[in-house]
Amino acid sequence: MGYLAEHMDQSNNLAPLFEVQLELRDPDLVFTPPLERENPESFPHIVESLISDVMSMADLIPRVTSIYFPPLQLVVNQEHYNGFSPQMFFC
Repeated sequence: MGYLAEHMDQSNNLAPLFEVQLELRDPDLVFTPPLERENPESFPHIVESLISDVMSMADLIPRVTSIYFPPLQLVVNQEHYNGFSPQMFFC
């Protein structure tokens, strides 16, 4: 999650991780990948799948503490992730 947050920070001047293109396909303008949530190949679906995969991999790592904190709550509570909100992950 830190990696994603670092690349989303505009002050870092890093190359973008993702790209959505607006293309002219006569007579329409089309986003690639699509932005509609209903489409399983849409940009929001790709990002949600990526985040879900990262969280699933994190579940495979043994915990150091016996206190359980929901992963999303940890991200939202971190000061340097203050741009994130649960709505960004689960719309």
